[in-house]
Amino acid sequence: MRHPEIIDRSLDVKIAALESRLLELGPIAVALSGGVDSTLLLCEAHRLIGNRAVAVTGVSASLSKSELREAQRVAQHVGSRLIELQTRELEVAEYRANRGDRCFHCKHELYGSMARHEQLVGFTVIDGTHAEDPAGDRPGMRAAVALGVVSPLRDVGFGKSDIRALARRRNLPNWDRPARPCLASRVAIGTEVDSQILADVEAFESVLAGHGFHVYRARVAKARVLVEVGMDEVNRLDEPAWREEFARVATARGYRDVSANRSGYGSGLEPRPVSIQSESPHG
Repeated sequence: MRHPEIIDRSLDVKIAALESRLLELGPIAVALSGGVDSTLLLCEAHRLIGNRAVAVTGVSASLSKSELREAQRVAQHVGSRLIELQTRELEVAEYRANRGDRCFHCKHELYGSMARHEQLVGFTVIDGTHAEDPAGDRPGMRAAVALGVVSPLRDVGFGKSDIRALARRRNLPNWDRPARPCLASRVAIGTEVDSQILADVEAFESVLAGHGFHVYRARVAKARVLVEVGMDEVNRLDEPAWREEFARVATARGYRDVSANRSGYGSGLEPRPVSIQSESPHG
């Protein structure tokens, strides 16, 4: 096991490299999701170049209200100006079709809108992609490359543990927050994405958040919804309070097949669905 001081020195080398990279990129527009990766980038950029670094959050039906509040919260914590940019990916037929390249069209709309924004002329658009993000054919990354978006964390070798370590050092409020991708990421490939299905996902995940789950997904496909929670929270799947509320919300929204995955989110195992609705008095 490596000594903590060696780890710290290694991180300090990466921090110096990140600072150098950010200084050469300014002025900077950070695509802020509210997650720890983009928050750390915003923190470092603002610390180095002040008001020449701004945060930009794409606002649409695919962003939950809670995630928008989180982006607002972290931008305020950092002291950065936040531009809430209305995006129109739902007007793109290829995005709505959801054939597997949805993220390309979403990110293309976001980054393109940032590049055209009158307050961001001359700014370098950067994102929170890091060194451990898979380098394969990821639609969102293809959009970033196509539009010249820079990924400083990846450029200087920051991995996820580096990001969390530095975020903790900087006292960022979300340093240990789990990833929460956009609402559309819960919609099964081949199921059309529209504002209604995104509202369904937001309503389902609001129930899970309200009952104290930390890691959660509500995966939808037509009239089916599958709940996944973190491996250390699977034992809570039998609790009647959240199950009954979830079943009520699902039934009211027209979902007939409502289940939870006992394998747990991120387990890598085949899903083991167990019905929620059938065991609820409201099912």
